[in-house]
Amino acid sequence: MKPRTRTRTKSAKAIDYSELSGDGLVFARADESRDGNDINIDEGEAQHHNYQQQYASTSANNKTHSHVPRLLEIPLEEHSTTQKIKIINNGVELTAESLRADPDSLSRPIIIRDDCRSIGMVMPKCLTVRKIANTLGDGYPVTVMDVKTQEEAEEIRNLGDLAEYFEASPVERTKLPILNQISLEFSNTALGQKARSPAFVRELDWIDNVWPLDRRKAGDYPRVQYYCLTSAAECFTDFHCDFGGTSVWYHIIQGKKDFLLIPPTKSNLKRYEEWLCSPDQNTIFFADLLSCGDCMRVTLLAGMTLIIPTAWIHAVYTPIDSVVFGGNFLHSLDIEGQLNINCIETRTHVQPKFRFPQFYHIMFYAGAYLLETLRAEQGDGRKFGSIITRYTKLSVKEREGLPILVQTLKAWNAVPGGDANIRGSKEEAAIDAAKRAGCASVADMISELESRLKGETVQNMDEVDEDVMLIEGNGTLKKEPGVMRLKLRVSNNMMSSGN
Repeated sequence: MKPRTRTRTKSAKAIDYSELSGDGLVFARADESRDGNDINIDEGEAQHHNYQQQYASTSANNKTHSHVPRLLEIPLEEHSTTQKIKIINNGVELTAESLRADPDSLSRPIIIRDDCRSIGMVMPKCLTVRKIANTLGDGYPVTVMDVKTQEEAEEIRNLGDLAEYFEASPVERTKLPILNQISLEFSNTALGQKARSPAFVRELDWIDNVWPLDRRKAGDYPRVQYYCLTSAAECFTDFHCDFGGTSVWYHIIQGKKDFLLIPPTKSNLKRYEEWLCSPDQNTIFFADLLSCGDCMRVTLLAGMTLIIPTAWIHAVYTPIDSVVFGGNFLHSLDIEGQLNINCIETRTHVQPKFRFPQFYHIMFYAGAYLLETLRAEQGDGRKFGSIITRYTKLSVKEREGLPILVQTLKAWNAVPGGDANIRGSKEEAAIDAAKRAGCASVADMISELESRLKGETVQNMDEVDEDVMLIEGNGTLKKEPGVMRLKLRVSNNMMSSGN
């Protein structure tokens, strides 16, 4: 959810590629109301029609993005007939286990209409920008974007200024630019004590599961799990994918959002990459480049929660002032999609500060984690390393994604040189992941992962006596002796089908 100004190919103009995370999507059906909530859907759609009229009357101010009129021309999707979005009315049914068991899990957006507590989520109620400022302090720094220019707004520098902006009268607002704040990551703040992501997200999220706990306690981990978005009426964010191919959880606390959602087919992603590199990108409405029916418009109402899957392309319009909590997460159920978006970001020259932090690091830690899962699945009870896995068997989607992860780790590990002795470098993280998996080298870890994935019997391993360096909560290092390191040798005998 952090704003990003991208540097593209030399022939392309710089653009703002704004919401790095969670832009919500939930839509309303005209003849239904939500259980356990006072929202009337008929009224919601009627209000939305009023927003269209309001936009027509206020657009003369020319303060919002030029794509908004085109967005509002696209009719709302009827969720009773669409197969593109999964609707969840009973939140207790949505679990990590159910998603892992479903071969189509996280391949389409999920709308949770039930109370947020049904999915193990904790959210504050009646949260305003002023209350956020009171919690974190008026001087807490924020980055705010001018919607029309998609550039940083210099006049707002902290939460106190932002609260005053949102408290301005309607007459005063007409004299001010339309501002969008989408980059406030609050996991290590007082605000973070008021929120918890969905339980199934925490059980799938690589940051919570594959990233070493001792490093996390020392403050060394990607901070992308909790964002607060505060958007003024008529805000717009142009089409984008979330960084690193992350999936997104998104909860509307106050207000409303409109989304245009596009599935990540090969042809759509190809056109998306071409559009990103076009010198005319800012004047082209991306959805107009696609086949009819590839883009759907949906509405997310207050109290609803949605999951945006890996690589879904989306644009966002805010009809009324809104406060949203959301977060990003990498997981094992679409490894290929995540790596594909990372490649697109590389080819289109996305600046490092606007990409998923420590992306390469977490991929090596994921490789070590999935290796340990494969060991458990194949009945190998030996204690090789220090990794504790949540599951003892790979899901269908995890097994499908592992070959591309193996090939990617091979390619990254083959790059000569590096900063293996510098803590926090990609090379150091790769070596650390191998050691935690009980392997003598990164190459051995990747080789064993590949062999076990193919079903080859892993045997005749040579023990290597080597200590592991663990990071304490205070940032100091300590040795963990007595962990077996293994130099890998495999045979070509296939594992039995029962394993």
